[in-house]
Amino acid sequence: MVKKIIGYGLLVIIAFFVAILTIPSTISPSVTKEIKADPKAVKSLLTDIQKFKYWDPKSISDSTVLYSFSSENDINFLQVTDSLNNIIATYEVKKSNSEEVHITVDLPKVDLYVYKFKLTKTELGTKINWSMDFESNLMIYMLGAERKLEMMFSEGLNSFQKILTNN
Repeated sequence: MVKKIIGYGLLVIIAFFVAILTIPSTISPSVTKEIKADPKAVKSLLTDIQKFKYWDPKSISDSTVLYSFSSENDINFLQVTDSLNNIIATYEVKKSNSEEVHITVDLPKVDLYVYKFKLTKTELGTKINWSMDFESNLMIYMLGAERKLEMMFSEGLNSFQKILTNN
């Protein structure tokens, strides 16, 4: 009887962990900040991929990492490589208009992500919304990935505002 209870208990525990690892979940962090600057100036800095590393809160500041700006077929991108010349990430502006800017972040060993920036003119300047959507599993969602990414986006927008006001 005890063996049967332990067996069922283990089965339930295993089923729980399999479920949280296999059930898909969409994580959609989003942060909005009002910046005291003209929408054209905001868009200009957003689309300047060379300056992205200065306000990206997850930029790598390590002497073994190299940021290099390149352009192919009128497409500008920023590539991050390690000391062995392995590509860690590639940043590229995919869409840019007066209301929206999309920056793709290609992590070759992980996935391709799209940062979406929506711009809205306000009385004080420009309201900027930084968001993204990506598929993960339930466990990552339960660990608070969305909240952590929102904190990261908020730090990035604060740095973005400092750069914009110092120019």
